[in-house]
Amino acid sequence: MKGVGEALIIRGGDVYLYAILTFLGVLFVLWGIKIARVLSSITLGLVLAYLFYLYTFTISSSVFLSILASLVGLFIGVLLGFLLLRVALSILGSIYITDLFIKYLHIGEVSSLLYFILFIIFALLIFLISSYVIAIVFVALGALMLWIGLIGLGLPDIGVLIIVVTLSAIGLVNQFKSKL
Repeated sequence: MKGVGEALIIRGGDVYLYAILTFLGVLFVLWGIKIARVLSSITLGLVLAYLFYLYTFTISSSVFLSILASLVGLFIGVLLGFLLLRVALSILGSIYITDLFIKYLHIGEVSSLLYFILFIIFALLIFLISSYVIAIVFVALGALMLWIGLIGLGLPDIGVLIIVVTLSAIGLVNQFKSKL
């Protein structure tokens, strides 16, 4: 009898796909937090470079100055993205959780002060646990990718289980040591 996941995994199917999934799974399990920092830095850098380019070109109509401004924006964005990932996650998560909290507890009239206090409390809580949550999410995602990749490559289930559990434990320890 096939399990739920086995219906989606074809053993010995697309070998390249499963090899890539295995490789990405190992990367996410072992270095997920570092990957998140790099991706957030690149994303914010590109967004700021684009905005700096548009703003400078609108003002000066000079392509050369716009390119210089976009390079400055890229540099600033990469630094900010690298340094402020946890702060950004805390702010965004706190806005969302505060809205859910007020909505589902059926608090009628919400004063700005109550909303602000809840926002600060949730932001601090999220900031304190965000590195652990990010590590757990990346390890879980990487373990799933590793599991699918190794099963698809035709390894036996027990061997895959041993590899995934071992790498996941090593990855959690590694990522908890090197927090955001």
